[in-house]
Amino acid sequence: MRKTVFLLLIMLFSLTIFAQDTFEEKIQWIRNHYYRIEGDIAKNNEKKVYTVECVLLDPDDEYNFFDVYIKDGKIEKLKLVRVPKCVEGNKYKEVITSYYFYESRFFFMYREISYKDGFYGDPYQRTEERYYIYDDEIIRAIMRTGFPDAIGKLPQQDMQDVLNNNNNQGTAILNEGYNALTFVSERL
Repeated sequence: MRKTVFLLLIMLFSLTIFAQDTFEEKIQWIRNHYYRIEGDIAKNNEKKVYTVECVLLDPDDEYNFFDVYIKDGKIEKLKLVRVPKCVEGNKYKEVITSYYFYESRFFFMYREISYKDGFYGDPYQRTEERYYIYDDEIIRAIMRTGFPDAIGKLPQQDMQDVLNNNNNQGTAILNEGYNALTFVSERL
């Protein structure tokens, strides 16, 4: 009897260990949902997969806004576009941030920061940040910085400070995504 109970406990323990997703399975889940959303957005003009709404950050400012992608009554993507700001002389910084949601759960954030000569100039430097989020925990954070034409060829740098539990930056990223969702939801 004891042997049967012991074996049963070992089997249950083994099942719980193997039932948990591996790191690569989590990353693949995030990528699958990201590519599904982006693929549906690409097809949206012909198939009308999404309802697209625009939500202004400030009613008196039409240059800073969210593009809101809604499918089956649920927000799946928020794209925050901010007007370029002068950072020094004739140098401008433009930030575009996209937040991705599945069943109202924040799972991915992509931020592109471009530096330009002049308000309408071509970017001379660009930074990409990618945050992979699983069960409200950032599991991977990647950054690439360089010239716009080489950004895809540059090596990615893992941002360990975001993943470090002694740092509040990871919590700030999660709050940013959920706060954006709340802000937009209240204004739709």
